[in-house]
Amino acid sequence: ILVAWVCRHHPEHKPSTLLRIFFRTFAMWEWPRPVSICPVQKDPPVDVRISMPVWDPRENPRDATHLMPILTPAYPCMNSAY
Repeated sequence: ILVAWVCRHHPEHKPSTLLRIFFRTFAMWEWPRPVSICPVQKDPPVDVRISMPVWDPRENPRDATHLMPILTPAYPCMNSAY
């Protein structure tokens, strides 16, 4: 997910440059600000009938305690670094 984030924000760079950007970006990242490659989807997709809890520190106090949230892009959004 972190590599996808870097590639998405810097599509014009070569792989060697992306590697340097990756380490520089996440060494200086303002943790616990979450990393996400797409907006968090709160509601299930139309064809999914089950509602599941989604990562949201405003609604789930336990989510607010995560130190390094790296959010999954698919529903339900979760912290993959938990």
